Amino acid sequence: MYKKASTSQQRRTSSGNFANLKEMSSRNESGVDPTVFSVSAKENSPLRELEIQKRALMAEMNSLTAKSADLKNRVQRAQVTRSNTGKYTNLNTYTQWQLGLRSVGQEISRVQGQLFIVNSEIKSIRKSEPERIFVDVAKEFLAGDVFHKLMEIAIMRMERGAE
Repeated sequence: MYKKASTSQQRRTSSGNFANLKEMSSRNESGVDPTVFSVSAKENSPLRELEIQKRALMAEMNSLTAKSADLKNRVQRAQVTRSNTGKYTNLNTYTQWQLGLRSVGQEISRVQGQLFIVNSEIKSIRKSEPERIFVDVAKEFLAGDVFHKLMEIAIMRMERGAE
């Protein structure tokens, strides 16, 4: 459940007198320093997974863009050769480059669609996260009947706004 923090994180929390005071005051009753351990559940949050997926899609997009630029350059060189000599150096390879360029364009469109979906999900999670945290904190600090009354009022206002 808990994972040991890296030595650089330990050094950051234990360097300086203020950090040592903070560290001593932040120890919980079991004597475990919470700054030294990090909860692994936070590392595998849906937002983090989406960010990783976004980075992978961006890397794929960069690769496809480079491949597309290379194929465009080859096609243009073949066209220049044709205009100078009157014929392609090799018609089969020229045709393959054009087909490759078309398929790379389709792949780029597919990746752009996936990026749009991932970015939309990231935005919705980031938008709802402060609201969820607020509700959790309110639930923790408010009396049960006060919290439920606030939730009823909020739901009624949301329903009015939806009409």
